[in-house]
Amino acid sequence: MVSERWLWLAVALVIGGLATGHSILLAFGGLVLLAGGLSWLWNRLSLHRVSYERRLSQSRAFIGETVELTVTLTNRKVVPLPWIEVVDEIPEGLEMEGRELHRSTRDRSRRLDLVTSMAGYERVGWRRRLRCPQRGYFELGPARLRSGDLFGFQTSVREDIERTAILVYPRVVSLQELTLPALRSLGEVKGGPVIHDDPTRLRGLRDYTPGDPLRKVDWKASARHGRLRSKLFDPTVSRRVTVAMNLGTFERSWEGVDPPVFERLVTAAASVVMHAEQEKASIGLLANGRLPRRAGLLKIGPSRSPRQLSRLMEALAMAGPFVTYPMEAILEEAGRTLGAGDTLVYVTALLREPVLARLHRMQQARVRVVVLFVGREHPPARWGSFPVYNAAGRLAELEEVLLHSRPEPGPEPGPEPGPEAAGATGARPAASEGPTPKSLKDK
Repeated sequence: MVSERWLWLAVALVIGGLATGHSILLAFGGLVLLAGGLSWLWNRLSLHRVSYERRLSQSRAFIGETVELTVTLTNRKVVPLPWIEVVDEIPEGLEMEGRELHRSTRDRSRRLDLVTSMAGYERVGWRRRLRCPQRGYFELGPARLRSGDLFGFQTSVREDIERTAILVYPRVVSLQELTLPALRSLGEVKGGPVIHDDPTRLRGLRDYTPGDPLRKVDWKASARHGRLRSKLFDPTVSRRVTVAMNLGTFERSWEGVDPPVFERLVTAAASVVMHAEQEKASIGLLANGRLPRRAGLLKIGPSRSPRQLSRLMEALAMAGPFVTYPMEAILEEAGRTLGAGDTLVYVTALLREPVLARLHRMQQARVRVVVLFVGREHPPARWGSFPVYNAAGRLAELEEVLLHSRPEPGPEPGPEPGPEAAGATGARPAASEGPTPKSLKDK
């Protein structure tokens, strides 16, 4: 950097040259002053009207999928940049294909380093592919831009705090791979599915009879007829499935967490949720823990809302292995809202007697209970009166397949220069999104 010492030295040389009439001394002092001034001005302008843009081809993905990352630098001024460096932060949960990322000073992050030079009004872009080996919510950024003068005497640094988020959903497998039979057979209990009145299908009116809920009374029609009139609705049949996930992986929570087993819990729960959605069942989710940065338990009531699947998968994507309440207490509360014809799929790595007692109470209320086991121990064929479906072995095999299917690093791709003017056009658009076979990504 050009320090004040160099500046005062240049001034002294100029003054000395003027005083002594020594032209060489005067010229040298003038050149030092000119170079210092040009360096200072170039450095001040280096990051002026320079923009950095980061885009992902999609904001949602499933484990194992890849998304395209497009980063673009745009210089919207006439002053060229002899060099510019970008350091962007990539979370550890994402892997970059064909490039090794460097260690970052930020926690749980790695650095993507990009260096180039730019002419005036030029745009330069890079395309990289990010692989999603872990579920979760990830944020890319912030990015740090560094540039300076032609001589390398001075540098300017700017941090772009904008972040780009991506949500990675858990892996989904078929019920056959979980050793579960078809969900329809799981929901078939004595008494058949529950029949409800559909409030969107009004059939007509009738006289009020004692016991009719007040919400069914048509008050306007009652006023016109001078007597109470109740609404009649066409019935509808709904199948309700609730996935209860026990987040514990050890008998005592203070023993810690078994990460592979916890991921099997989430995979199994997500698979049941996805299959129930395909079967057009009202699907809900509850667990004995909280979501990060959210108050209250992880609890989403059964619904057929168009947004329900997205809500459930987002919750499973961000679920953490921290138990905050006993599972038996969660099931005790859930038993008050479940009724005959409902199905409860209990996903667990532990088989505990207090939980078994609560499940038996649900069974007595004609709730169909299904136990899906993913722990390391070999479970019994039956737990109390419930058959135990053991999915641990198959899920472990799938984990091995995914682990060995990771691509080897290839040659590193270079930048994509954009020689066109960048004044009013902005950055080059990212590559178009490919087909998204799962509509969940568009929500």
